[in-house]
Amino acid sequence: MKLKTKLLLTAIAIGFIPLLLIGGFALFEIKNTLSNKYFNHIENIREIKKNQLEEFFTEQKNNMQVLLDMVANLYQNNLQKLQIIQENQHFLIEEYFQEQLNNIKFLAINSSLAKAIKQIDNGMHTEDNDTNVEHHGAEKNGWHILDEQFGNELQQYQKEYDYDDLLLITTAGDIVYSVNKRHDLGQNVLSGVLKNTHLKSAFQNGLQSVTIQDFALYPPAGNQYVAFVTAPIFHDGKLIGVLVFSLLPNTINSIIQKCDGIGKTGETYLVGKLNGQTSYRSNRLVAGKKALVGSKKSGADIDLALAGKIGNNIKTGSTGDLEMTIYAPLKIPDLDWVIITTIKLKEILIFKLLNESEDFFAKYIHHNNYYDLLLINPQGKIFYSVEHESDYDTNILTGTYANSGLGQLIQKILQTKQFGISDFAPYAPSDNKPAAFIAQPLLLHDNNIKLIIALQFSDKSTNDIMQQGSGMGITGETYLVGSDKLMRSNSILDPINRSLIASFANPNMGMVDTQASRLALAGKTGSEIIQGYHGKPVLSAYTPIMIGNNITWALIAEIDQATAFTAITKLEWLGGIIVFLIGFITLIFITRAIKSLITPLLLVNEYLKTLALGKVVDNNIKYNKNDEIGELVISARTLQKGMRISVAQANAIAGGNYDQKVKLLSEQDELGRAMIDMTNTLRNTTVKNLRDDWLKTGQAQLNEKTTGEQNITKLAKNIISFLTTYVGATVGLFYLLKNSDLCLTASYAYTANSNIPNKFAIGEGLIGQVALEQKVLVREHSTLEYTNIIQSGLAIAVTSYVIILPFLYENKVKGVIEIGISKKLTEIQGNFLELVMPNIGIAVNTADSRTQMQSLLEQSQRQTEELQSQQEELQ
Repeated sequence: MKLKTKLLLTAIAIGFIPLLLIGGFALFEIKNTLSNKYFNHIENIREIKKNQLEEFFTEQKNNMQVLLDMVANLYQNNLQKLQIIQENQHFLIEEYFQEQLNNIKFLAINSSLAKAIKQIDNGMHTEDNDTNVEHHGAEKNGWHILDEQFGNELQQYQKEYDYDDLLLITTAGDIVYSVNKRHDLGQNVLSGVLKNTHLKSAFQNGLQSVTIQDFALYPPAGNQYVAFVTAPIFHDGKLIGVLVFSLLPNTINSIIQKCDGIGKTGETYLVGKLNGQTSYRSNRLVAGKKALVGSKKSGADIDLALAGKIGNNIKTGSTGDLEMTIYAPLKIPDLDWVIITTIKLKEILIFKLLNESEDFFAKYIHHNNYYDLLLINPQGKIFYSVEHESDYDTNILTGTYANSGLGQLIQKILQTKQFGISDFAPYAPSDNKPAAFIAQPLLLHDNNIKLIIALQFSDKSTNDIMQQGSGMGITGETYLVGSDKLMRSNSILDPINRSLIASFANPNMGMVDTQASRLALAGKTGSEIIQGYHGKPVLSAYTPIMIGNNITWALIAEIDQATAFTAITKLEWLGGIIVFLIGFITLIFITRAIKSLITPLLLVNEYLKTLALGKVVDNNIKYNKNDEIGELVISARTLQKGMRISVAQANAIAGGNYDQKVKLLSEQDELGRAMIDMTNTLRNTTVKNLRDDWLKTGQAQLNEKTTGEQNITKLAKNIISFLTTYVGATVGLFYLLKNSDLCLTASYAYTANSNIPNKFAIGEGLIGQVALEQKVLVREHSTLEYTNIIQSGLAIAVTSYVIILPFLYENKVKGVIEIGISKKLTEIQGNFLELVMPNIGIAVNTADSRTQMQSLLEQSQRQTEELQSQQEELQ
């Protein structure tokens, strides 16, 4: 194929291929940009929705806390209010009994009354022992006397203090006076019909001191509950009888039943314990006729108060309603009583604002788009509900709905004592429609749960968030999917099958089991083109969203691919037309340009062929135009020059000349840099090989000097002579460790001096110091400094540098070598000396061991010869 044809085809290819590539790339980039734009758009929408949902649920938690704080304040305020009321009644009751004790003490010390009782008692003991006679005597001679003397005064006393009766009883047990003059008058409390009443106990206790006898049925008083206050009466220091006040519950009831500020369902009552039984000591208004004085009453709060505890609690009252109860013990002598104040929990928590038809909670859920609000006690009873569905007044822990989402949530909150949320699930009381709940316990200072507030979600708020206008067109939507693949919000594209209610009602039709929902529920966040739930390709952006601590939903934003890429399809057609037109025009210009370029290019081609054969030619192309071909000619000439330089450098290297400098043609001259790197590498390799050969040769020669059976002196001489000469030193000394001293054993070119010692102790001088530290010492010095200050074996040697090296065997110093040299040792010389020290230590130790062995053998031989001589003499 002709060059012209090739250039034409090449030019066409060069013209069209970039055009196609650029056009295709541009189209791809535009398509990719638009695609990314749509993906970014739905991703932004996804993140906006996610933030809105997270803020929504955070707001619900905050709202719940505000609601809980309000309930807590209501609870605390009413608790404080009831505590104040109870404390006032508590004080009045204790004051009432203290007043009775003071009254009876005062009356019991009346001397005239005591004298009259004494006279009656003496008179009665002079009568006949017949009971009727005694009674007649009491009537005739007893109470008449007292009535005449004190009747008006005692009756006035009774009325003033609202006593049921006032009795005087002799020490023998005879009732000699009664204000009411009932049939107990004249009776004996120890042996008569009254012996089985609690008056007997009151009388017996009254003989000892001022006492109070708790309420019990008393037949003479119409079988009413009566309490007695008793006090002993003395005359001339002698006990002569007992004064008794008979009390009915009326006054106590009037004190306790004051209802000012206590509310419609609030009341206070008293409970006492007598003979192991607990019963009312005051009548109740709210509880009705079943809760009167003497009726049995028990409860945990009563037991705590009887045990001396003061506190409050929420409990189920006798009416079946939840009540706030406050309990405390009463400090009344001889009585084991407690005071209880209660009020229905509904009354303190459920209230209506002025001129409002709804209570606060009903208004709250309607304002905040909740479906229902429930109040639940810690035992599980739902005691309040705005909607009053079938779950109202049931037990969510043990009742019909215990296994519902609300029941499971309440169980969890009772364990954690923290805010909780349940996922949507069918809830039977709400027509089995899906319901979700948030709940939080009310905890006060004792950290015990007083009640739980639960809010039932309406899906209106979440649907409003998901269906707000988002600019996704008629085929775009955002929706929520739960872990069961069912909807958690309503779809705007398929409201019939994929609303919250419809998906739970018919899971087969309402389930969303797509790649996006699976990935999001697995904790992944992303965006891609997938098959949507309606079977069409969609651009889908998905992410998980955490609801509470253990609920994961998939948040998905989607738009149909066909709708999203309509603009891209139009752009592809337009791009194709543009590429065709540009290509046609380019073809015309390329054809004309090739015709003017072919001739000079052929000349350059021939020149390059010559250079390609490796032949460096001297002739140059004659072309002087300042165009691209002219630049090509200049480049060919530069190539020729570079090939000449490379040939010269290669010839120098072949001759062993590594010092010839290579001149680079330019900063981009890679061949020149390669030649420089090759020269440096060969030079460094040669130097390294010479160093390694020198070290190995020295080690081998030293091994030869130390092999064979040599005595230690000869070995030392051979070693010091070799080392000194091999490193080019001036003088060398070899010290061996003998009996803890380093003794000069051999030397090289050393002139002995009587002023310098031939042995050193460990640590003495530089020789001894090197042996002590087991480290190499290199020192530069002047002759004067070395002679006068530093004491060593080279004191008068003319050397500028000294290296002192210890040689060891098994980490023990065997000796020291000292070498003096007129110039500083090179690095390799120093490395060589340190490298051979371990070998010298081994050689010296071997020679030393051999010497010791020979000495032992010679000694053994002498001993053998002496023994043989002695045996011969004995024979």
